[in-house]
Amino acid sequence: MPTPRTWLPRLQEILGVLRASNLKVFDRPAVEHLFQLHRRMALLLIKEVGAEKLNCMHVVQRKALIQWVEKIETTEGREYERRQHMRAQLAEEMIEFNAARHALRDAGKPAVQFPLTREILEATVDSLSSEIQISPGRITIDFDKDDPVQACQMLYALSLVLANDYDSFAALMTARQSHVA
Repeated sequence: MPTPRTWLPRLQEILGVLRASNLKVFDRPAVEHLFQLHRRMALLLIKEVGAEKLNCMHVVQRKALIQWVEKIETTEGREYERRQHMRAQLAEEMIEFNAARHALRDAGKPAVQFPLTREILEATVDSLSSEIQISPGRITIDFDKDDPVQACQMLYALSLVLANDYDSFAALMTARQSHVA
């Protein structure tokens, strides 16, 4: 398993420093400082980028380091930003949901309640019930008209799918759109 890139939140700052630097090579202590890593992680990073020996020290060329960080930005950096955005959006929605629930409670109206099973909490595209149909530009949910709580439960499961398994959802939408075209 690759080591987590704890410096991803600072990716733009790191690129700015690298681009503005006059140094031709970065040694281990410089990489430690710039990426805020411990010695071993800095050595692994230097090795991954392309280590060179200079006076018994492992160094990495500034240009190679810039290219490597830019590559990380286009792959992991964008995914990290997407996940951070989704987490922030979910946190905001939870705040709004709780505020609305408290407002209902304060107004004397009971909030909708249903059991949160492990299946709902760990919902994925593949685990969605057959009553939830997804097609390009449309999501259809079939539920018993006499059981609105069932509808709420299915909508909640669908929202968790988007949080838990967005990549599969997006791939499904892309695959289905290419079949339609």
